[in-house]
Amino acid sequence: MTFTFAILAVVTLAGAIAAMSLRNLVHCALCLVASFGGLAGLTGRWLMGVAVAALTYGSLMVTIVTSALISPRTGAKPNVAADISVKNIGAKLMTDYVLPLEVVGLLLTAALIGAVIIAMEEQARHAPEGSQSH
Repeated sequence: MTFTFAILAVVTLAGAIAAMSLRNLVHCALCLVASFGGLAGLTGRWLMGVAVAALTYGSLMVTIVTSALISPRTGAKPNVAADISVKNIGAKLMTDYVLPLEVVGLLLTAALIGAVIIAMEEQARHAPEGSQSH
């Protein structure tokens, strides 16, 4: 067992245990970042570790921001009669959050088009030379 493996294993396990035992949502998310960072290091492949870390950190930062926005503020009165329904969420998305919604839609569309182009190039590269179909 190498020293690097032992350190990454300890970071991964400590982050996972801390994420399960802490009460604060932001602290739990940060411990998950540490745990997933250790897992990314344990993959043994540099590029795959960076990709896993980037995807994981991005999704966890969204989780942190969402948990901070949803959780009640200290000292503020909780809104007991909050009317949460699909209609109200849709109205909020189409009025207050229309620009972020459009940006996310544009980014997802660009990612999908990029994935299709990469798949088509990969298929063309592996196809026999005489059987190209367009």
